[in-house]
This record gives sequence, structure tokens and C-alpha cells, in this order.
Amino acid sequence: MPEIIELDLDEIEAAAKAATPQDFDSAQVASAEDGWIECPGCGGEGSVELTADYLNYDGQALGVQFYGLGDPHVQAEAHYRAARPAVVLAMVEEIRNLRRALGGMLFAFDDGVGEDWSRGVLDFARQVTPPVEYKP
Repeated sequence: MPEIIELDLDEIEAAAKAATPQDFDSAQVASAEDGWIECPGCGGEGSVELTADYLNYDGQALGVQFYGLGDPHVQAEAHYRAARPAVVLAMVEEIRNLRRALGGMLFAFDDGVGEDWSRGVLDFARQVTPPVEYKP
């Protein structure tokens, strides 16, 4: 069974608001000799491909490196770029709006109707949010 992760939207929102925009396009890009750096987990016995070394972005003294073997570091960079703070804030707002709408649905329909076809949906909805009067 997959792990259940509680979303603390207030904590996620605060972290996203406190972060810089994470605009790597504004970064200086450092270069490593031949695109390889010493492997930090190899005890000095090897090198790994350095895909990106971003320095001084968002007008701040910030730096992020993406390196590794195979494709995971490339995918990690793509995820990091896609989940920038502005996107996270939009997701938090959409989740809150959906929960408010779902709570409104429960408020309107949670009157014991619970016919066989709707019981499962209503039971799941009650796990996500409490019934509240919906006011768009």
C-alpha cells in the first residue's frame, strides 16, 4: 500500500513564498573539465557526469548542481525546474479551491441520501475535507 502523505498546505505555501523564483535561466553556468566532476560517493575513485552547475541565480548567491550516472540527474533537474515556487503556489491555490468546492458538495448532499451509487464517493470525500457551505 502506498504511503499516505499529509499535505500541510500552509507549510508548503510559506516555503514557496520564501524561496526565490528558481530561475536557472538567470544563472551563471560553471564549467567542469570535460563535463565530469569527482564522484562524491566514490571515495575519490571516480567521476560522474556534471549536467548542470548553476551559480548566482535570481540575483542571489545561490548554487545548484545536477550530476550523476544515467538519467536520474537529468530528470531531477527537469523536476526541479517544473516545481518552481510559482507553480507550487498555483497548485496550493488549486488544491484549496477544490477542497472548498468538495466541502460545498458534501454540505449540499450530505443529508443522509447516501444511495448505493454515491456512498463510496461521499465516504471518500469526507476523508479529504469536512462539509462546508460553498461560497465561491
